[in-house]
Amino acid sequence: MNERDIGKALRNAASNAPAWTSAPTLAITTGRKRTRRNRGVVAGVIVAACIAGAGGWRLTNDSASSSVPAGPVPGPGVSVLETAKVYMRAAASGDCAMTHALESPKILGRIDWCHDDPKLIKYKITGPATPEGPPGTAVHEQCVPTLATTSANSEGSMYAGTTPWSWCFVKTDAGWRLHDQGAP
Repeated sequence: MNERDIGKALRNAASNAPAWTSAPTLAITTGRKRTRRNRGVVAGVIVAACIAGAGGWRLTNDSASSSVPAGPVPGPGVSVLETAKVYMRAAASGDCAMTHALESPKILGRIDWCHDDPKLIKYKITGPATPEGPPGTAVHEQCVPTLATTSANSEGSMYAGTTPWSWCFVKTDAGWRLHDQGAP
């Protein structure tokens, strides 16, 4: 250690500036020389901690507790089949905001898939959407047939396993909205 390095360290200490704010400087307590590379490592660790913290927040801020759907809500120009796919994907992933946005205000047979009672585990569309009810009436709907794999529910009315399941939608000004669902 030479006189120039000692003088620089003392000036930094006297100005109350941290030893790592001017490079290269001396760390008085360890006697090691700190460089810009060390500051880069510290900055990298801080950035990584922030990213990890944000990721942890996202995991606890799941869509089940959010009032904003995870994606765009299908509008009037979207087909009933595409709307059904969005609804089922939201139900399986626990996106309550999306499932609620895609339900008719007058829904029959409402099942709250968002709170895992029961849980929609997977689904497979087994055919095209078929019209139900007379055209031109208040309840003209189209039903999408699927095979749905679910958990059992707590009240015992649904058993765990795979069963045929229909998702019936009515056309509204906002687009197709779930009106009824259940075993055909």
